[in-house]
Amino acid sequence: YNSCPAWTALLSWWLLRKKLKLVQFAGVLLVCFGLVVNVLGAKWSVYLQVPDLDALTDAAAVGTNMGGGGGGARVEQQQQMHQEEDTSAMGNTVFMGSLVVLVGSILHSLMFVLSERSMNTTSGANAGGNNTSVPPPIWSCCLGTIEASFMTLWVLSHVFMGGFHNADGDELHVPHPSSSSSSSSSILNFQDSPMDGFLLLLFIDAIHAASFFALLRDLGSIGSALLKGLQMIIVVCISALFFCSTEPTQCLTWWKASSILLVLMGTFSYAFGS
Repeated sequence: YNSCPAWTALLSWWLLRKKLKLVQFAGVLLVCFGLVVNVLGAKWSVYLQVPDLDALTDAAAVGTNMGGGGGGARVEQQQQMHQEEDTSAMGNTVFMGSLVVLVGSILHSLMFVLSERSMNTTSGANAGGNNTSVPPPIWSCCLGTIEASFMTLWVLSHVFMGGFHNADGDELHVPHPSSSSSSSSSILNFQDSPMDGFLLLLFIDAIHAASFFALLRDLGSIGSALLKGLQMIIVVCISALFFCSTEPTQCLTWWKASSILLVLMGTFSYAFGS
């Protein structure tokens, strides 16, 4: 997903015939690299929390050898075989997941480019000079209606086929508000009034959609894609401000600080070239 700015620039060059200056191209690469640094930092923090599987396997093998004689080598071999199978299965899952995310990132970037072309007056004017561009509110409403229709069909089809169950097949139960912990880290708690939370979410989404497509028309697809990097910075800072005390993974680290710096440098570099 972090490659969206680069794919947007490439598709803009191909479909909209846009040519980037060297400083703009460098800005796009800096934003992509900054977003990747943030992901690498998160993966590294998770890696430090995972115990050394090889050390655990060696310890188990030593203990088995001390207690069971020649059976230790056989147990160690079985453990190694299971570990190799798990590693292979995880590798296949990661590969397929990365491939799906890559295709989704390209399609997401294509949406940026096609939206700019649909809302742009110059590219939307035909040979007779009549303006055929789509206003941002109408374009947003069309895309939202299509997405909501597909998501509704998707959810209803799964509910009718399997009901409300999780991945293990167990039926889901909504916890009672009184059973929730009083030390919840949520800033806003809408368990007693879910409709209020839904209306607030609907209001925020409406503002987000209106501002997004208005900026997409004025800034273009590449500039709007780079704003996604700035959105990441805001999310990281807000998460560190409100959730660092209860969830250490949300705290600001050198990885995240470096990511923020790179994204800001890339965004300003692209703006300077514009």
